[in-house]
Amino acid sequence: MKSLHDSSLASTEQGCAVRAIFAFWQQNLRSGQTQADPCLRTLYGHAKDGPALSDIRALREAHVHPEDRDLLEQNIQQALANPGEPWDWGYRIRHVDGSTRYLRSRGRFERDAQGQPLIMVGMEEDVTDQVEQGKAQEVALHRLEQTERIGPIGHWVTHPATGDLIWSPMTYELSGFDSAGKPVTVRGALRDMSEQRVLLRQLAEHEFSYQDLIENQSLLIERYLPDSTIIFANRTFAHYMGIQPEAVCGKRWLDFLPAEQRERAQAHLAGFTPENPVSSFENSIPTQDGQSFWVLWTNRAFFDEHGTLTHFQSVGVDITERHRAEAAEQQLRRELQRRQSELEGIFAAATSVSLIKVDLDLIIQEVSPGTVALFGYSREALLGQHVSMLHTQDPVDATNEDLPIRVETELLRRDGSTFTACLTVHPVCDAQGKMVAALGVSFDISDQKRAERVLAEALETRTHFMNAVNHDLRTPLNTLMGFADLLADTDLTEGKRREYKHHCQQAGKKLLALVDSLLELSSLQAGGGHAVAETFNLHETIEWQFQNYHELARDRGLALEIFIDPAVPEWVTGDATKLDQLLSNLVSNAIKYTKEGRVDLKVHAQGQDDRVTFLVSDTGEGISPERQERIFNAFDRGGYEGEQKGFGLGLTIVRELIDLLGGEMDLDSTPGVGSTFKLTLPLPAVSVH
Repeated sequence: MKSLHDSSLASTEQGCAVRAIFAFWQQNLRSGQTQADPCLRTLYGHAKDGPALSDIRALREAHVHPEDRDLLEQNIQQALANPGEPWDWGYRIRHVDGSTRYLRSRGRFERDAQGQPLIMVGMEEDVTDQVEQGKAQEVALHRLEQTERIGPIGHWVTHPATGDLIWSPMTYELSGFDSAGKPVTVRGALRDMSEQRVLLRQLAEHEFSYQDLIENQSLLIERYLPDSTIIFANRTFAHYMGIQPEAVCGKRWLDFLPAEQRERAQAHLAGFTPENPVSSFENSIPTQDGQSFWVLWTNRAFFDEHGTLTHFQSVGVDITERHRAEAAEQQLRRELQRRQSELEGIFAAATSVSLIKVDLDLIIQEVSPGTVALFGYSREALLGQHVSMLHTQDPVDATNEDLPIRVETELLRRDGSTFTACLTVHPVCDAQGKMVAALGVSFDISDQKRAERVLAEALETRTHFMNAVNHDLRTPLNTLMGFADLLADTDLTEGKRREYKHHCQQAGKKLLALVDSLLELSSLQAGGGHAVAETFNLHETIEWQFQNYHELARDRGLALEIFIDPAVPEWVTGDATKLDQLLSNLVSNAIKYTKEGRVDLKVHAQGQDDRVTFLVSDTGEGISPERQERIFNAFDRGGYEGEQKGFGLGLTIVRELIDLLGGEMDLDSTPGVGSTFKLTLPLPAVSVH
């Protein structure tokens, strides 16, 4: 048989439900600052999401049962006296709801580099249910004993399933058995420790995981005092710093930084306040091989209840690759900005070149200042328009696979005028190489085309000049050589000899005149000529033209008239010789190419600007506009095929002399009516006494 007392106790324990609540905390012994799991507040009855707990001692003093305060303080002091050993004690608290609860405290110490206790790390567990169950068992046992003492009442319990019969001592006695006899069943008290064991195992696993997480973390983790003396660092930190893990504690974190960065780091650490305890800091750290790595630190400062800084905790991330990528990106951005600025500068400075960006539908997206200047439109008037408005022909297709393309084309200005342009169309592609737009670069080549025409004409004139020189030199030379050979014949009569001699003289004079003209023209075109400023009688110079050419004009049946405006000064300053040469060339040419009628030389003063105008007019056959552009070219007589001979150098020399004297010349000629050469020269008047 089993004892009824033992069986009742077992039944009571089997009906108990063990409930355990626990929370972790740590306290800095120097600052008193506490960090705790939010569950610690719930153990005392406070809301879990309330203000962060800063001091566990203050929490205990507010809730610890008065009868347990002295005992708890003794336990704390005993634990501090033996920092190498863990602690395990229990105490009562007054819950916020007014109830009394039982807590069990277990923990250990963390020490600094000198072995002094620095931080307490503990766990508080609510064991109220276990304590209450134990008390309930004691009360139940006490009541059973009291009941049996009231009267001769025996209690027994039978279990039908097992057949066990359990008698109380009184039942033994009432049944006549010796109450001191051995019970059939041995009773005992049992307590379910499964959940408690699970919690202890979980606590150990948490501690191991935490330690493994810290030590094997790829992050750099350290804790250091306000002067940056390190009191804890994980293996990753030691690996990056190039020293053994056990040698890290006691060193200053600032000493690992380059000298030029320490002042900035100290200023960063000095900026923490209780209101702003978290901040980030980025710095480079040199390695033993001369390289360096970059770390981004997230730093947290801890303060005690008086606001005094106690220590820092930092977590660092290696951002070397990111820093290099950012540096490369910044360099690339600077390069792109530089190129963009250059392109924008080129785009803005391209005032003589038109740059037009169009989409694939040839709609204008952007234009340069050169486009505005070249076409006469404003930028706003061009944006959004089809580029065909600037072309006289179909524009180049922007989707052409042969881009870039360069063509010569006619472009259209706003005023309706056209010009020859060199147009190059370039593709504009995105980052994937897909064409998204086109850029047209064009510039006016009208001047170039004119220059090409002038060059072609000059080459043609040169060829004509060389041919003319060859012909005009060979003709008198051949004449001279031919008659000279004939003069060598001893059988010539005196008459033939004089005739041949005369032909030789005429050929020599013609050759000399040609050579003189060529030399003079060459000298003028080479800049060898110069004007002489001298005082001379202008009226006499003009009248000499009449005296020199009136007989020639009369012989050809022409009237030669000279008219001098009374306002023309008599005495002037200028080059009389070159003026005489100019007028002689013009007057002799007019007489030479006029078959009938008259030749006039009229001279007028030009007001107050000391300029004099000479008009040489004739009633000759006139000169067509096409021939007028050619008659001033050397050896080019403008297609003249009449009976008058000449080299075609006179008007060329006239033009060079006018340029030399700083004058101007115009030609007004009508075929079948005649021509007028207007010559204006600066001839300042002088007074002669």
